[in-house]
Amino acid sequence: MFGQVVAGLIILVRTAGWLQGMELTLLYDQLRVAWAGTQRSDRILLVGLTEQDLEADDHGNRRWGYPIPDAALAQLLERLASRQPRAIGVDMYRDAPVPPGSPDLWPVLQRHQNIFWVFKMKGDESHPGIRAPQPLLGTDRAAFADLVEDPDRVLRRALLFADDGTSQYTSLAMALAQSYLLREHISLRGGDGDRLELGKSVIHPLERSRGPYADIDDRGYQTLIDYRGGRQPFDEVSFSAVMDRDDLAPLVRERIVLVGYDAESIKDSFATPFGAVPLAGFAVHAHIVDQLVRAALRATPFLTGLPHGAEDLLLALLAVGAAFAGLNLRSRIWAAGVIVAGVVGFTGFAYAAFGVGWWLPVLPAVLIWLAVAGGLSVWEFAVLERLRRQGRQLRRLQLLASGRELLLLGSVDEESGLEDDFEGRRSKAIEELLAALAAVNPTLADWKDDQEAP
Repeated sequence: MFGQVVAGLIILVRTAGWLQGMELTLLYDQLRVAWAGTQRSDRILLVGLTEQDLEADDHGNRRWGYPIPDAALAQLLERLASRQPRAIGVDMYRDAPVPPGSPDLWPVLQRHQNIFWVFKMKGDESHPGIRAPQPLLGTDRAAFADLVEDPDRVLRRALLFADDGTSQYTSLAMALAQSYLLREHISLRGGDGDRLELGKSVIHPLERSRGPYADIDDRGYQTLIDYRGGRQPFDEVSFSAVMDRDDLAPLVRERIVLVGYDAESIKDSFATPFGAVPLAGFAVHAHIVDQLVRAALRATPFLTGLPHGAEDLLLALLAVGAAFAGLNLRSRIWAAGVIVAGVVGFTGFAYAAFGVGWWLPVLPAVLIWLAVAGGLSVWEFAVLERLRRQGRQLRRLQLLASGRELLLLGSVDEESGLEDDFEGRRSKAIEELLAALAAVNPTLADWKDDQEAP
């Protein structure tokens, strides 16, 4: 009964979302970092507009300026496209021309059909959205760049598809991944229910209360980012390097190229499970693209979990097992060993499951195990210790009472002459007996006076 009450309370606390922050920061992020590895990706090249690209010269002039003029972007994209990448994604908003050179940019976009550009989805009245460049409006080469942050401002989820109530739109990462996979004759298909099949993998949509989340905004089609390879496993060159160097063709050919901002002065970065150092937005898109392509080609699993109802049933069964263990551990050493082994076992099993794409509710499981198994074993030891102490006291009283009776019955006649100082020795023994009795039970302190009364 105790175990079920504890399990019910922890399940209620988790359902209310009070454990979500702890599950994400203490477990999910640590597991994500542990399984990320350090393998670099050879499918993606980042072209970043860095602080060095924006720095002013001795005369206060900047080579490129901010925002980047259309002429510079046109030249950059033409140079990249000539090196035969599979796809180019531009993570810079450009809803209006930025002269000079606007007439040069539009023909580049029309000429190279593998260039994708971002827009921002419309929200409420205070978030009207940002359009894609004019030549790409209404085409599948206009892709949204919106990313979904958790309440702690950490980016763990990818938004693959979204709609505004009338139309459905594709994210930049999904658009680039599909373009890349066309060469592999792989396309996105609908699967069972709301699942999607992409090559060798099946994508499960992230639901409102599944995995480490208790209650999230699950609008659109979301999945968890695996950040494989670590925080930044991609080759990166600067804007200036692409414009000035002619030896970058091997880095560009057959790859996905993402162009974006990588300058601290331009606020386009996000916190990730890898710590406080933010990651540039276009690098986050690169992680999502890499995950989608890797899943399609190598069947890398997308992390999923059991419905919370199934998890709650497992937690209730765990509480029964924890209660049985707590009530049957008779040794403190064994109890400590079993409890520690349970925590280590749960954590290790959750670590292994995470590696193959399954999220397990290890935090509530550990809390139930500690509260039920640990609490009942402590209570059991306290009860046993009290019984032992009472037993020792009872035996002592019995022994002392027996001693008193023997002393009284063993008294001999003073006139026998067998023991001249017998009376003094007997009185001393009785006094010692009474002192011992009084130490065990203070109510016996007046027994001597009662015995000596006429």
